[in-house]
Amino acid sequence: LYSEDSACVSGPRFMAHDDSVSTLDIVGNILCTGAWDAVVKVWRIETGGGGASVAPTPLLELFEHDNPVQHCAIDPTGVMLAAGADDGVVHVWSIDPAAIAYGDAVLTIEATPTGAPVTSVAWGGSGSGSAGGSGLRRASAGAVFSVLVGGADGSVSEFDGLGQCRARVMAQGPVNCLAVTRSLVVVGGVGGFV
Repeated sequence: LYSEDSACVSGPRFMAHDDSVSTLDIVGNILCTGAWDAVVKVWRIETGGGGASVAPTPLLELFEHDNPVQHCAIDPTGVMLAAGADDGVVHVWSIDPAAIAYGDAVLTIEATPTGAPVTSVAWGGSGSGSAGGSGLRRASAGAVFSVLVGGADGSVSEFDGLGQCRARVMAQGPVNCLAVTRSLVVVGGVGGFV
């Protein structure tokens, strides 16, 4: 843990997983981690005393994945979490403590058409419109959210809140990462392409 304010280490290292941590995301005071042990964990970031630290006990431990987790993302409101694994599966969980489905997988998506590893997950939003000419729509009629998924097979897919694939394009090679704005989906991959 590193503090931007003091420009130094702000907390001790601790064992979060039984294998290598491959992904993490922070929204507000919530941290999610995913690892090669096929587990996703949700942690609270505690502030005070001039610094911040991660609570030593996770709020949630999510065991639905059967394969190493490669990417996780918390939605911008901090109430949903999506994580993708080596088998091409993305699980979406409710991480809102006030929700009836708190800690439950609310959606399971076979996200890559070939079963290739998921390499990146990002949240879309509600509304409609073009995604910068990419062929991907930002959301489907009636869907509350959308999840965009990049795959090692070069697929970039958008799924609505019901798990339906609403758009898919194939990149010119394996996708390593993706980022989403209201009007654009940017994909980066092997060989330096964007």
